[in-house]
Amino acid sequence: MILPIGGASWVFDVNTAEDWTVQTLTRGARTQAFGLRETTAVPVDIGGGRRLRVADGGAVNCADLTLNPHGAGTHTECIGHISLEAREIRSLRIPALLPATVLSVVPVRLGTTTNTYRGSSSPDDRVVAVEPLARAFSELARPGFDAAIVLRTREDDDAAMVWSGRNPPYLTQEAIAFLASLPTQHLLVDLPSIDREQDGGGVPNHLRWWGLPDGDRHERNANHPNRSLTEMVCVPQHCDDGAWVLNLQVPAIGSDAAPSRVLAWRPRRPS
Repeated sequence: MILPIGGASWVFDVNTAEDWTVQTLTRGARTQAFGLRETTAVPVDIGGGRRLRVADGGAVNCADLTLNPHGAGTHTECIGHISLEAREIRSLRIPALLPATVLSVVPVRLGTTTNTYRGSSSPDDRVVAVEPLARAFSELARPGFDAAIVLRTREDDDAAMVWSGRNPPYLTQEAIAFLASLPTQHLLVDLPSIDREQDGGGVPNHLRWWGLPDGDRHERNANHPNRSLTEMVCVPQHCDDGAWVLNLQVPAIGSDAAPSRVLAWRPRRPS
């Protein structure tokens, strides 16, 4: 496929997509955050000791799925996650192909930086600081590849991770302010949240991403109400930083967030 991006033509093979998704439901290893329950799939009981599961003699497999997208794998949020209006994810209009820039940033201890955080914090917290983030963007960004930013902080390919109670890395106030200043509409991170696990209840980075003043939960006051935030992606280490094309798949359900899938292609200039 040839795609015009930033005034130039870029080529990629639609049959060679990388999948950067952490599965919501797996057998064995699971991903979980914020103490939320694990995803379960229970065959429907139709009475008489019969269940809708082929292995149990049922005609079909039909299970009740219980999940919370915020704690069970790759998921995409809209502003309804933090707003009084509780907007639904199905209201977002996400282009089929998103020119994106992948940035790898190693978290550092908050106390070793001049960066800050507007919620509860500790000098020992691991954070994404603005200096390496802005430096990586200036070195890697190409014209037109800022519709989405993918932030990679992990140095392994293990998609499964139990984050609950471990105080995962998060973004500093200055880092999220930098990202929010870009024309980017879609932010993807390999962390369970851009805010601290125990932040005092203010979710300041979420507010900044959607352009809301501190403490304001009214969507009508947001500068960027149509942005999306995707958390818990997994960008394999063999995928280089820099320009990519994404296909962000989000089901149209009536919730502030939904499990999502991220497919990615590495484009090149035609020879």
